[in-house]
Amino acid sequence: MAFSAFHADDKLRREAVDKLRACLADGKLKPGPLHWDADGGSVVGCILQDEDLSQWELRLGLPQWLAVTLDALCAQQPSETAAFDFAVAAIDAIAPGSDLGPAGSAVILAVFDRIGAESPSRLPAGLTDALDSVRALHRRAADDEQVSPAEWRGARKSATALSDSLSETPKWEQSCATCIETAAWDAQRSPSVVFDTLRVWRGALMERAIAGFGWDQEADTAMGELLQSLYDEYVKDSPDPELTVFDMLAKHHPEQDKRLLAKYEVERGAADTSLGEVTGMLLAVLSRN
Repeated sequence: MAFSAFHADDKLRREAVDKLRACLADGKLKPGPLHWDADGGSVVGCILQDEDLSQWELRLGLPQWLAVTLDALCAQQPSETAAFDFAVAAIDAIAPGSDLGPAGSAVILAVFDRIGAESPSRLPAGLTDALDSVRALHRRAADDEQVSPAEWRGARKSATALSDSLSETPKWEQSCATCIETAAWDAQRSPSVVFDTLRVWRGALMERAIAGFGWDQEADTAMGELLQSLYDEYVKDSPDPELTVFDMLAKHHPEQDKRLLAKYEVERGAADTSLGEVTGMLLAVLSRN
């Protein structure tokens, strides 16, 4: 299906921004999954003032994958104002009249490029083959070539089998395999695949940052057990309703407390950096179509 963004009418694009701005001013912009009611709605809901995703295509000439991705990424912004700013940046990046149907695959191809760039060493042959196979389908789709459902199913079956076989391999390779498996869908038939791929990639980057800090499953389990013991000993029967296990961690185990706080700081930094990366990918693709 060919799309014509905003039906080649810049007025429609400006009206979308105006509706968002009005919702923000009235306290009705509530970033999250698509919704709209008397109290307001998501970014896409505010633009459409409707919950029917098909109206995104009919009224605005935009593909559903973009609506799902825009709402999801706006929901991850730190505030309603930040969500508004990102949504406006995305809308402004779209040239009226452009066909953004194939651009969903272009976003996924940008993720695949990052998998290769971020991998500390060459990926094993099986993983490289799966990456190349799914990449080839998305390249064809990005060029507006029709890829048959059978081809997508075959690539997805192979990627899933590979992902299931990597339980004993390094965590980074497992994360890459999950990302490839997640991406093995046609964005024009599966509106959630673009955001799902960005979400999994973002999780891989965050997970790698935590591993680089030196926090693994063993450390996580040990901390959980320590916090439980502090709760049982000091908090459970305490007359002070404000007392928390973290107060007791800082008091009785200051070094572990410092390490946990440092881990949280790494998580926050990785979350911010990875969100910037995936939103940048979307904006870059929108701006060049």
